[in-house]
Amino acid sequence: MEGKIKIMVLCASGMSSGLVVDSIIEHAPEYGVEVDVHCSPSLRYRELDYNGLDIILIAPQVKVLPGISWNT
Repeated sequence: MEGKIKIMVLCASGMSSGLVVDSIIEHAPEYGVEVDVHCSPSLRYRELDYNGLDIILIAPQVKVLPGISWNT
């Protein structure tokens, strides 16, 4: 893949995803990969712009949050 891989990490509060983001940023160069990675709380999922993203990581606890339907 040419250029940076664009990644969005969604979790329940946006806090634990920060650890995942830090780990991705730390280890990506070991594989010769450039990344542009951000995290966000899943409660804001409708406000986010997903255009241009290569990967979206969704934390397992997100599926049990009230009011979120991933079928829309």
